[in-house]
Amino acid sequence: MSAVQEWFKGGGFPELARAGHLGCADIGLGHWPIVTRPAEQDRIPAAVAGTLAATAAGTD
Repeated sequence: MSAVQEWFKGGGFPELARAGHLGCADIGLGHWPIVTRPAEQDRIPAAVAGTLAATAAGTD
């Protein structure tokens, strides 16, 4: 179990306790991606949104 999963399970993120589906990904962009790699950082939410939309539509 990863450290993040342990935090979730242990109540480390109380605002997410009612989440039905929760995932975590290491994006590997470094310490300050908003400064050092903004284009790469911007693509991540779009990719996640596309994946979620495909899953919801049953086309994944």
